[in-house]
Amino acid sequence: MPEYQEDAEDKKYKELMRELSALLNRYSYENRSDTPDFMLAEYMLGCLTVYENTIANRTRWLSKGDDGRIYLKREFLEAELKHEKNDAERFPDDVAIDLPNGRDPLFDKAEWLAKGRTTLNARRLAKDLNITYARASALIDQLEEAGIITAAKRGKPRKVV
Repeated sequence: MPEYQEDAEDKKYKELMRELSALLNRYSYENRSDTPDFMLAEYMLGCLTVYENTIANRTRWLSKGDDGRIYLKREFLEAELKHEKNDAERFPDDVAIDLPNGRDPLFDKAEWLAKGRTTLNARRLAKDLNITYARASALIDQLEEAGIITAAKRGKPRKVV
């Protein structure tokens, strides 16, 4: 079996790891968290790797429109919408909830989330509450009826009152 040959990237990574460990050690960061400096350095390098991968994927996910704004590419948007549709079909009770007072059980949580923001939209609410877009949209309507957020204006997020 051939012996492993360390390439230039491996050498750069190891050197950065040593320098980062030394820097963390110099400022006693290992004492603050009771974690050895080499483990902190490895964690930080892992974060940098994830960041680099995200930046590399940005060009796959996003495109610049004619107006200069950044948009999610159509195929990723369609995949997201299909995913939401599949969720709604699998969990129909998650979409239409009828209660005596006419409010979703998550209304109080949605109201609490709204109070911590200046604007709110259904996509953000769906992500924060881990629910489908359809249910989040219904919650947005309920928040508007309750006077917590403003009425919809085409293309603009709703303001929290």
